[in-house]
Amino acid sequence: MDDQDKNSLEVAMEALRRIENHERECSNRWSECMVELRNVKEAIQRNSNRWERLGWFIATGVGIGFIFLLLKSQLV
Repeated sequence: MDDQDKNSLEVAMEALRRIENHERECSNRWSECMVELRNVKEAIQRNSNRWERLGWFIATGVGIGFIFLLLKSQLV
């Protein structure tokens, strides 16, 4: 094996080490992103439940108000 082959082998090994480090770093970042996405999903679910409950309260209030107005107009 001459010097050029050794140099090529060293360059290839360094490239493989860099690729391995890059893949490890990307894997860690992706894991962090998945945790954050899960947290965002849970927060959105909680907020949507609150808005749905508020919508039902408003719809019920409007319905009761409408019924009250109908009854009031019939009594007068």
